[in-house]
Amino acid sequence: MFDIFSDTKIYVMAPSGRMAGGIESLHQAAHNLRRLGLDAKMILYPDVSNPTIPDPYRKYEPVTTDIIEDHAHNIVIIPETFIDPLLDQFKNIRKIIWWLSTENFVVKVRAGHPGLEWIRERPFFNLVQSAHTRNFLLTQNVAVHGYLSGHINSIFLNEYGKEIKKTSNNIIYNPKKGIEFTTRIIAAMPRSVWTPIDNMTPLQIKEVLAASKVYVDFGNHPGRDRLPREATMMKCCIITGRRGTAAIYEDLPIPAEFKFDEATTDIKWIVDKIETCINDYDNQIERFYTFHETVRKEEERQIMDLKKLFVKQESKIVA
Repeated sequence: MFDIFSDTKIYVMAPSGRMAGGIESLHQAAHNLRRLGLDAKMILYPDVSNPTIPDPYRKYEPVTTDIIEDHAHNIVIIPETFIDPLLDQFKNIRKIIWWLSTENFVVKVRAGHPGLEWIRERPFFNLVQSAHTRNFLLTQNVAVHGYLSGHINSIFLNEYGKEIKKTSNNIIYNPKKGIEFTTRIIAAMPRSVWTPIDNMTPLQIKEVLAASKVYVDFGNHPGRDRLPREATMMKCCIITGRRGTAAIYEDLPIPAEFKFDEATTDIKWIVDKIETCINDYDNQIERFYTFHETVRKEEERQIMDLKKLFVKQESKIVA
């Protein structure tokens, strides 16, 4: 889709010094573009001249720069949370918005950032990571030009095929998203131990999920959230709401009976499902096979997407 010339430079923009699923996806994309033999550098804002790279992301070996060459052969990839009028100063470079979420963009617009009308008036190319975002953009008359997958940290993917022994009936949850509703479930299960994933390294998250049978997430799922995907690789049963990407099977391919509408569901039904997952774990975990396999193949899919979008036919991936 995007012609790559011998002098093409690709710039991937991402926040400096922060960790989140979408930010890691940007680092991974730049890393895989370089593996494909392309000249891909990162612009880490706002401290572009002296960016901070979180330790877990150093394995992606980011090559950073603070200069964008505004040439028609070049490409800049921008996350949907960094739509800024400053981009108008670049008249020639090809501009791609990689939509890693929907609701996070809406929050930015409410805070005064440019909205969809501003985007429609400019020659942006829009790539999406989820069906949820694709549907949102199409209903708003914003063209979608392609799909670019993301993948979780290899520390989880490398566990594929290994035996994971469940040693705990603790219930794992995300305290940063949907906590108001999750608190009601916790109150309804006073004898259960709930463990929040908060301020943990990827290794610590892996260890907690590997020991546990159930992961609960009633967040708004603005994109294809990282934690449910990490949980499935650690062979956890997953209980979610029906907001954002969680509402769409293509984005979160788990059986509908494990997804609950917070507005209409009796808390007791959720408690019963959690207890079933704990007490009948060996049978219930088989219900998540499709999601597990989908996540396992995501890095391979991202590389295939990048080849399709950016790489000349004769280009080869290097180890």
